[in-house]
Amino acid sequence: MTTSLLRRLLVAALAALALAGCERPIECTSEVTDGSTSKRASVRGAIGEAEPGVRRRALGAACEKLCEGRTVGGCVARCQIDVDVGKLGGRTRCSR
Repeated sequence: MTTSLLRRLLVAALAALALAGCERPIECTSEVTDGSTSKRASVRGAIGEAEPGVRRRALGAACEKLCEGRTVGGCVARCQIDVDVGKLGGRTRCSR
């Protein structure tokens, strides 16, 4: 191998390491609306965690806030399902 090729490989390896260390965790914010009541919650995922899992946790956290003080069993699970099928208003946005 020539010195030029070794330098290129070294630079490429260092660049790959630098980029791998720059990954930021994903953060998702969900807002759930039930008539006139609207609740919002944000959840930050771990570095490398997949977006669908963080989205699901953010929706669950917003539904928990919406269900506070309600004595209905299974309110959080029902809230999540109702958002999925469109019975309740819901919006989730994620960013890194």
